[in-house]
Amino acid sequence: MKTTLEIPDELLHRAEAAAAERGQPFGQLVADALAEKLQKVQLPTTQVPWRKGFGAFRDERQEIERIQRVIDEEFSRINPEDWK
Repeated sequence: MKTTLEIPDELLHRAEAAAAERGQPFGQLVADALAEKLQKVQLPTTQVPWRKGFGAFRDERQEIERIQRVIDEEFSRINPEDWK
């Protein structure tokens, strides 16, 4: 999916240079960096709307996280242009 980002000039130049050094497209460098950052981020349960109604499953943390990954993956496949 294409998107527009505002990136400070200095950071953009560093990222472009890093992508060139690795011999990879700039977009791939950004996607990899974003994926790595998101792996380290743990969303609080309150930020995932469907979890609010399922508080009884607190002990099922791994399964809940697996379900959320599946949901996130499926939603990432949606093309917003298809819904216009």
